[in-house]
Amino acid sequence: MEAKIIIKYFPILELKDAPEKGVKKTSLTYTDDSGENEITIFLAALPEGLIAFSAVCSHLGCIVDWNSKTEQFLCPCHGSKYDVNGNVIGGPAPAPLERLITEIKEEKIFVGIKI
Repeated sequence: MEAKIIIKYFPILELKDAPEKGVKKTSLTYTDDSGENEITIFLAALPEGLIAFSAVCSHLGCIVDWNSKTEQFLCPCHGSKYDVNGNVIGGPAPAPLERLITEIKEEKIFVGIKI
């Protein structure tokens, strides 16, 4: 039997608080069958629109941070680097940052989380 993936949507920001350019860091706390979870999310204003990324490095799961001077996501654990689109540009990370599904409803930005 195949495991069913469920995506649940959570509000992360009021649309008025979204970045017009650059990247904004936010967090989300939600409860599922495993208990309470907190995740860090980056919202990037890109030419194609607002894109949400999980802050979890694809190498070993450390939390990356945004460096506005170099315009890169940087992993403090092993030096992985990602560009503003979440693509790997350096270090041991094997895959890009996970893009989260975004939806705008009722002047709020929602992200879809696999639970």
